[in-house]
Amino acid sequence: MALYVALVYGPVWFKAPKEFEAPMDSKLLFDCHQEIVARKASLKVTLLRRMKHLLNADGLLMLYIAQVRPLMEYAPLTWMSSARCHLIQLDRVRQRATRLINSIRKKEQRQQLHQGGDHCQLYTVEHRRSVSALTFLHKAQVQHEPHMEDLMVPWRSMERNTRSVLTSNFLLEILRSHTSRHQRTFFTRTAAMWNSFTADVHVQQMNTH
Repeated sequence: MALYVALVYGPVWFKAPKEFEAPMDSKLLFDCHQEIVARKASLKVTLLRRMKHLLNADGLLMLYIAQVRPLMEYAPLTWMSSARCHLIQLDRVRQRATRLINSIRKKEQRQQLHQGGDHCQLYTVEHRRSVSALTFLHKAQVQHEPHMEDLMVPWRSMERNTRSVLTSNFLLEILRSHTSRHQRTFFTRTAAMWNSFTADVHVQQMNTH
């Protein structure tokens, strides 16, 4: 569906189906979007708390994965450059859900209804965001997905190996950054992670289909 921009006094809204709306502020930043997502996700965790007498720990975990986490992880490459003070709100929601699920699991263990269960350890939202960015970049750079060609990062030109640094054929060119926000954008941050990742992993042998 084609998106159109409605310019108004205040936020700028990219109109799309209601569940996919992403507001930008007057500075073309997604900070207000982060606040809205964190608030919606927090309300859903509150609903999980109200349902804890109806579901066991595994049921609450499944409901969190199905209803809360997708809301916090939709289109992360567009807003991953947001300030950390906004992004950390999402991890606070995850921590609330983790505490809730672990409290129910401890109660089940005391009642001997779920012996031997491990505590819930959910990956941080930042970790999952980094994995999705690297997966996306692998599809574009190595697997050459046609619809991702415009988002490819230039390969780094070959240089001579030294004793301390070995040149890889899969290193990416990292754009020069003049601001901290630019360092957090998809191209700059993911390219830096990719260069560290390829030092230990043979990306050409990976399959992310």
